[in-house]
Amino acid sequence: NHPSLPKKFIEFEVGTHDDLAKFQHFTDEMSEILKKNLHLKNILSIKIQKQFMIDFCAIDFETATHERNSACEMGICVVENGEIVKTQTWLIKPPSFPYFHPRNIDVHGIVPEDVQDAPTFEDIWHEAENLMYGNLMIAHNAAFDAGVLRSCLEYYGFFKPKMEYLCSIQI
Repeated sequence: NHPSLPKKFIEFEVGTHDDLAKFQHFTDEMSEILKKNLHLKNILSIKIQKQFMIDFCAIDFETATHERNSACEMGICVVENGEIVKTQTWLIKPPSFPYFHPRNIDVHGIVPEDVQDAPTFEDIWHEAENLMYGNLMIAHNAAFDAGVLRSCLEYYGFFKPKMEYLCSIQI
């Protein structure tokens, strides 16, 4: 946790009829926080105040093209006992470099020049894997993010572990 960066506090009580809606709101807000701040490379601390804690990692990918293995940015936020313990983002040089589809650039704003000196997914995977290991994965539109992860692992010849994930859209 970095003291000079903003903190976002999200509170909800367990046992009320709207827990699910509040958890949906929490995961949506976390996804938006990650998306807005990946490009800034800020570390945000989110404190979840509730009666029970769930450990998970929130994950978000951006891609250069329609190809799922074209990750150009990855962000991970690890939450343990309701506290963010680590937030990490990487700009990634995708296999398609220097080609980025204009539609993808319109979505995330990342251009080839941003990643020209960035590591490849192969270079950052072991660090990312250590953050994710054993954690439930949560993502907004998790099928997309899990698909990007699987495709990148396959492209670089890494073992594809069985992933357990929740999609905040479906919660």
